[in-house]
Amino acid sequence: GLFIFESCAGTAFDTNGVLHHLGTRGGTRAYQNPHAAGDVVVTSSSVSSGTLEGFISLTPTNDYNYTREFANSWFQVDLQAPRRLQVTHYCLRSDVHSGTHKLRNWRLEGSNDGSQWTTLRNHGNDSSLSDQAHSVAGWAVDSQTAYRYMRVFQHGKNSYNDDYLVCNGLELYGDLHDSS
Repeated sequence: GLFIFESCAGTAFDTNGVLHHLGTRGGTRAYQNPHAAGDVVVTSSSVSSGTLEGFISLTPTNDYNYTREFANSWFQVDLQAPRRLQVTHYCLRSDVHSGTHKLRNWRLEGSNDGSQWTTLRNHGNDSSLSDQAHSVAGWAVDSQTAYRYMRVFQHGKNSYNDDYLVCNGLELYGDLHDSS
């Protein structure tokens, strides 16, 4: 089927996102983190603090959640075949850090094979995520293609001028193609 999810322009991390939909298995159960429940697979270049499921947490946790300090750090979500998402909007949340380590230089990428990536939205010196703990921001995406994999790839320094990719929430919105 085809599912249309509303944008995050209203309330980010609401019940209208794709990851929330997968976490409730289409409203048939109470929400569970879709990585922890096995409905999607989150991987990352590394994890220094926190957990893989922390990268896509629906609600803020009191955990620090970030990669090791390497240039070009990333985390990705495998929606698992046959699912594909034509993303129209997405939202990110920083972790419990206050005043530091906010994403500034990154891109949202899509892939269908996990190795060839298409940039869906590029961010350079984007200060949308404020310095507050658990700051949230959302962006529109103009994609004409549905992808199985979605990746947040940090291509430059964060607000503390280092290479930790710090994230405690991702939500995706758009047209979900799910024939399962």
